[in-house]
Amino acid sequence: MLSKFKSIISKLVLICVGIFTTVVFVQMGGFFTLNYLKPEPVLAILVFLCAIIFVAGVGYLLYRIRDDDKNLNRLVLLSMLAIFFVVAIIWLKVVPKTQISDFGEFWNTAPRALAGGKIFSYDNDYFAKWAYQTGFLVYVMTVVKIFGQHVIAIQLLNVIYQVLILYLAYLISMQIFNKVKMARLTVFLLMIDLDWFALNSQSDNQYIGMLLFMLTFYLIMQNKYWTYALAGVTLAIGSIVRPIGPVIIAGILVYGLLYMFIANDKSLG
Repeated sequence: MLSKFKSIISKLVLICVGIFTTVVFVQMGGFFTLNYLKPEPVLAILVFLCAIIFVAGVGYLLYRIRDDDKNLNRLVLLSMLAIFFVVAIIWLKVVPKTQISDFGEFWNTAPRALAGGKIFSYDNDYFAKWAYQTGFLVYVMTVVKIFGQHVIAIQLLNVIYQVLILYLAYLISMQIFNKVKMARLTVFLLMIDLDWFALNSQSDNQYIGMLLFMLTFYLIMQNKYWTYALAGVTLAIGSIVRPIGPVIIAGILVYGLLYMFIANDKSLG
């Protein structure tokens, strides 16, 4: 019975992943065609092919590097993190410092709030409509209080969080798959996620939030009483600065239920 249930769940997960992946690729294809392929078809195709060759080449290299030497594994990981850090710092030097959209609301409101001013005056002001964002505003205020209103401070903190996220991705991948090569590829794929990478110049709550949520996952997977307690703390703080806690909790509950079914199935077998 449990084996059948496990098989059904596995197929449903694969179907959902397939649908999600298909939708994402279709949207990406439409965006690429409209914004790049039509205006400059030759350049777009050339860049696209170079990107595929680069990703495939680096991925193959990381896979081919031996993984039976712990010192070599550490060197490869540290090299990847160092490369990412250097590229991220160069990126921060190149992009404009202006904080735009929601990020500008955080950055511009923080010094005013520290001076005792109101964070909103009317019902349709940003922090009146989106009151749950005040948790991250407190974080930005703390950064401004410590380092002054220098945007480079919050940008560098974002990069540090990204490096720690990559390291946690490596640890979690090792915990799940117990394969060094898989962990390397996990780090590499996250490194080249341009959407995740590009916003580190802004006062964006995704980096500190993602770090805390991934730390929560890692602590839960250690399966100890003290790590469970600490995971509750990191989850709570993460939910304050990036209010998607209910989604994370739902994911943890689903993982726990599936884990119990799989563990019971193995024990019966």
